[in-house]
Amino acid sequence: MRNILIGVGIALLVLGFGTFAFLKMSLPGGTSGASGDYSFDMAELMKGSTALTLEQGASGLEYDSLIGPEAPARYRRVLGSELDLFKRLGTGDEAAFTARIAAAADSLADLMVNEGVIGNVTLFFRVANLEFGRRHPIGLAERTVDQWVAGHLTAGQRLDMVRRHVELYTDTKRFGDGSYGTGGNSEDDKKIYTAVRATLLADIAAVGARPGLSPEEYAALTARALPGFDAMDIKPGGGRNLTLVTLIPKTYYDMARVLGTTAAVEDTLRAWYARQTHYTPPGFGELADNARKYVSFMKEAGLVGESGCRRIENILNEDFVLFRNSADTALLARTAIESLERLEREAGDTEDREFFAGLYYDMARNKGLDIGWRIDRWMYGPGDPEVNAEYAARMPWDRR
Repeated sequence: MRNILIGVGIALLVLGFGTFAFLKMSLPGGTSGASGDYSFDMAELMKGSTALTLEQGASGLEYDSLIGPEAPARYRRVLGSELDLFKRLGTGDEAAFTARIAAAADSLADLMVNEGVIGNVTLFFRVANLEFGRRHPIGLAERTVDQWVAGHLTAGQRLDMVRRHVELYTDTKRFGDGSYGTGGNSEDDKKIYTAVRATLLADIAAVGARPGLSPEEYAALTARALPGFDAMDIKPGGGRNLTLVTLIPKTYYDMARVLGTTAAVEDTLRAWYARQTHYTPPGFGELADNARKYVSFMKEAGLVGESGCRRIENILNEDFVLFRNSADTALLARTAIESLERLEREAGDTEDREFFAGLYYDMARNKGLDIGWRIDRWMYGPGDPEVNAEYAARMPWDRR
C-alpha cells in the first residue's frame, strides 16, 4: 500500500496538482466532504519516495538512445550520494540545499542537455525536500535547476532540447501504443501531427539561425504561426488533440525562455490556449435529463431509498429553476455548494459526489460562472496553500 501511495504522490508532484486530493482520500481515517479532516504527516507519507524517484529516473535512462550506456550507473551514484546525505543530515538550510542541487547538476553536466534528465534531477530534489522535512519552498528545486540550465547551457543546446521534445511528442511511429499521449491511428491524425511537427521544427530552426532575435521579432513570428495551427483543426476532443494543444504553446514559450523574451508572447499564447480549450457545457435541458436518469438509476439499483430520491429530485428541481432564471452569480455559487452538501447527505458515495459536482459545474458554466475551485475545495478540502499557489503560477499548458 505504501508503494501505491508513493507512486501516486510522485505522479501528482510531476503533474503539479495542488491538493494531493487522491492521497488524502486514500489515507486511513480520511473522510470526504467539506468538513473532512485532511491532516496528515507529509514526511511519513513520502517515506522512501526519494529513493524510488531516483531509481525510476535511472531506469528511464536505460531506454534513452541519446545517452551513453554508462549514464544510469553514474546517475545512481551521484544522486545516491545525495540521498545518503539527506538521510544523515536532512536538507540543510536554503543555501546548502541549492548548493547541493547545483553540485549534482555539475556532476551530471554532460547529461543535463537532455530534458528528461533535467526533469528527473528536479523531481529528485523536490521529493527529497518533502520527505526530509520540507524546510524549503516547494518550487525551490525547479528554480535552482532553471538557473543552472540558464547559466551552463548555450542557447543552441537549450533550443536543441526544445527540438527533441517536439520530435518525441509528434512521432507518429508511436501511434496506438499509448506513448506520450499519442492516441489515434487514423490517417487524419497522422497528417495533423506531421503538419504540426513540420511547422514547429521550422520555427525552432528559424530561431536558432537568428540568435539576436528581438522580443518584437519573436512576438511577430509567434503571432504569424498560431493561426496556421487553427487551420489544422486542432481541437481538444481527445488525447491526441489535447497533446498538441499543450505542445504548441509550450514550444513557443520554451523558445521565448531561451531568448529571454517570455513577456513578449505570454499573453498571446495564453489567449490561444484559452480558445483551444474553451469548454461549452451541455444545455440545461440535457443536464436535467441526465440528472433524472441518474436519480432513476440510483432508485432502481437500490442505492438510495425512495424517500431519499424524492429529496434529491426536489433539490435538483429547485436549483434548475434558480439557475435558469437568476442572474445573481454570488447566489448561484453559494447555492451550488450548499446543495452539494445537502445531496451528499442523501448519496455520499464517491461516484455520486462526482456526478453531482460535474452537474453543478456545468449548470454554473451555462451562466458564465466558473466554480471549479469551489467544487475542488468541497470535494478535497483546501489543500496546501503553497502548492496551490505554485500550481496557479504556472503557465496553463504546464499544469496538466
